[in-house]
Amino acid sequence: MKKLDLTGHKYGRLTVLHPEGTEWVCVCDCGMEARSTTNSLRMGRTKSCGCLRRETTAERRKTHGESKTRTHRIWIGMKNRCLNPKNKRYSAYGGRGITIDPKWMTYEGFVEDMGHAPDGKSLDRVDNDGAYMKANCRWATASEQARNSSAAVTYEGRDVYDWAEELGVSPDTVKYRIDKFGTPTPPEEKQRNRLSWGGKLLKHWAKELDVPYHKVRNEYYTRRSLARLVGK
Repeated sequence: MKKLDLTGHKYGRLTVLHPEGTEWVCVCDCGMEARSTTNSLRMGRTKSCGCLRRETTAERRKTHGESKTRTHRIWIGMKNRCLNPKNKRYSAYGGRGITIDPKWMTYEGFVEDMGHAPDGKSLDRVDNDGAYMKANCRWATASEQARNSSAAVTYEGRDVYDWAEELGVSPDTVKYRIDKFGTPTPPEEKQRNRLSWGGKLLKHWAKELDVPYHKVRNEYYTRRSLARLVGK
């Protein structure tokens, strides 16, 4: 049986130069020399000097190059909160059914939808009961996120920020009072808020004068009168 002559044939990146014993001497596209048998070449088991395998392995190990960026840390945090039962915040996220868009399971998919985190902003869900997905997420400042997370807490149709502005206290204080006392004002302040001057409640004067309620209240406590504010 006549021996096959592979000289000049190309297999993958290898070009056969000449036979040597039971093997063929080949030159790779990268310039390196390689040796292989007839069967390995013809069946595609040998395609290069080894450079193809090294490149494939390197490509497989290659990352997006952003593992130390703030955006990547935010993405990792999101996944941990939703997917890792050992995460201390899991009960408020994955534990109560907050899910992640399958596309966002890869960092590349997340960045494609959201871009990179702007300075001073972090990932925020518009609907706090909704999933992490493009339609429900935005980059927001800490104050925007705080207002969004507190907006669900209302009293008489007004959120904690509206009450905070009227009462002259922080939104967190209003939220605490609503949780603890069922009202934006603690029990000891209820009577005070019934105080009036000139036949009108102080809170009504505040609205009429377009002055924060706490300023009207403080003026009344100091002078037992609102004449200075009213201009009388």
